[in-house]
Amino acid sequence: MDSAVCEAYEAELRETLNVSEPRLSERLSNVFAKMETFDLGDDYIFTAICTLSDMVAPGSTTVPNITCKARTPFHSACVNNGLVELVLNIILVPWGMLPSSTPRPFSCMTQWQAWGLLVKLVRFGDIQERSHVLDKLMEGDIISICLSQLKLTGLRLPDNAPPESFLTERISANTAGEILRSLYNLALQDPNETSDQLNDPETLWQFCQEEVTFDDPWNDTDESRSLMSSRIFGNVQCAGLDAARILLTMDPYPSQHRYLEVLKQQPHVIDLLLECILLEHPDGFPESSAPFLASENLCAFFRWPSYLVPGVSTPADKAYSTKDRKALVQSMQMLTSHVDWAERIVEAWMKSEPSTEDNERIQSNISAVISLYGDSKPPSRKEIFVRRVMGIGRCRISLLRLISIISYNADGAGVRNVDIYSLLPITYCACHKSNDPNKWLTEACDWPIWAPLKEKYEREFDPFYVAPETLQGPVAFARLLVVLAQRNALDSTQMLQKAPADLSTATSLAQIKHTTHPDIITRFFHVSFFRLDEALKRGRTLMKDLDRTGKPDSGLLFASAAELAAAMVTFDDCTGGAYTSEALSGARFMLALLLSFVTEVAMKRHRYRRAYFCSLAAVSAAESIPPDNNPPDGWAEDLVELKRQARAAKLAFEKSNDVSC
Repeated sequence: MDSAVCEAYEAELRETLNVSEPRLSERLSNVFAKMETFDLGDDYIFTAICTLSDMVAPGSTTVPNITCKARTPFHSACVNNGLVELVLNIILVPWGMLPSSTPRPFSCMTQWQAWGLLVKLVRFGDIQERSHVLDKLMEGDIISICLSQLKLTGLRLPDNAPPESFLTERISANTAGEILRSLYNLALQDPNETSDQLNDPETLWQFCQEEVTFDDPWNDTDESRSLMSSRIFGNVQCAGLDAARILLTMDPYPSQHRYLEVLKQQPHVIDLLLECILLEHPDGFPESSAPFLASENLCAFFRWPSYLVPGVSTPADKAYSTKDRKALVQSMQMLTSHVDWAERIVEAWMKSEPSTEDNERIQSNISAVISLYGDSKPPSRKEIFVRRVMGIGRCRISLLRLISIISYNADGAGVRNVDIYSLLPITYCACHKSNDPNKWLTEACDWPIWAPLKEKYEREFDPFYVAPETLQGPVAFARLLVVLAQRNALDSTQMLQKAPADLSTATSLAQIKHTTHPDIITRFFHVSFFRLDEALKRGRTLMKDLDRTGKPDSGLLFASAAELAAAMVTFDDCTGGAYTSEALSGARFMLALLLSFVTEVAMKRHRYRRAYFCSLAAVSAAESIPPDNNPPDGWAEDLVELKRQARAAKLAFEKSNDVSC
């Protein structure tokens, strides 16, 4: 491309389009018509795409500030005069049909820039405006275009599909499954197959995906170009898995029936995910979060409704039992039917605990990556480290959440005792005392990107939430102990003489006996009670924060802590008080107190049905405490307050006719 010609075209376009309506629409129509007369690799069309992209949203940012609800007049004029359709036509041209009159790389770069422009068009504006653009994309068969581009080119296109723009509400379960299957297959491609991309003049243009110049050291040798190719592939891999995660988690009204239908339509999705959670990071991309994102994907398929506190009986729980529990169990069966499903989860967990040798290899790889950038700004060691730490943290809580959910339906899902034995060590490991504040801070609390555009979104639906490891670890371990106790298989573990058949290769007989020893269990519940107390303090602090943007809802934190308290109470009941301790006794009082805070937050969010049901559960938990349990100071007053809260919640519920949860 001729830089001088491109600069002249850009100046001409900016001058031409620097007008107001109605002349702006007239001139845009003329520019769009002119663009259609050029070959895809021509300097004019490339410059026009880049210039329009910058004028729609200056700079490289594709995601606006969440408070930016309105488009600019220029943005609206572009959409109204056919820019979306024009961009789709540019993207739609297959590689094999690109014009021969200009070098193919120029045409490919134009298509790449067109994708970036399309993302900007989708991600700006209020809800109605974004829906309007999505309507145009759906009419243009955007899903098929994305999938065909993935298969033909392997470009970094998954994140350009607009899953955050209400896409989940507009596609069938089969289409969703096809998208997920394609993205998982993309992630599983062999990085070596694309390692020569930057050594080929036809695909050399792809270096523009990284913030480097042609003169940087990555372009010095075949080896350095190969390393940069692997880095680009790593970005593609993560983008694909993140797009899949968004598609699964960003539905504001998730339904387990929907997830089951996706799995029925595309049953191999689980097979692919069980491979993805064990992916290695490609050379040149040490900050890869691919296996960690895959773990989040796997967890997202099995969702306990956010309006329920697992392990706590409420009228809502009983309604759920007859409506959606069967769908959840059937979904789980599609996972647990894999002979080595537990082994895969254990292996994925082990990846979150890299050895010294692994860390040395990663550090060496980081040094090699930094050397590729030269005068261009490379990612810092700190940036790479932070990305890895965050990815590992979310991976761990996702795996723990998955184990917890499976435990509630262990019998129906066909979970064997040996599967539980295999999972005991990793869940026990997640309960260890830690002074690392990240163990409390690393959680999943994800809203759709468009959620803040709705004035009352925090009242209307819940984020995708997974509690921090300091809570999720004890929940998972306690729930596994509960299942063993319910099956009368807990005490017998101490009498095992050899490791059971099909036990995970990472689990030993000694670990089984250690994690189920009465002294260890008693100590574990003592630690868990302190976690409950800490969660209560943190939740109260969050309640005082009037600006909760980007922060987890305190009600979800209280609910997660209540789940742990409920698991402790259930274990005590199942074992007939054989492990009697102050911690288990205190958990009964703590359960009632935590549920009262869940109720309080629900009332503030106008979720009156949830508030009423949780208030009933709080009173029930309080009244079922055995008389011989020593109540904390002021408990009599607390019980009176719980009953008053339940009456207030009932009154609010009856007045509101609230059918949401």
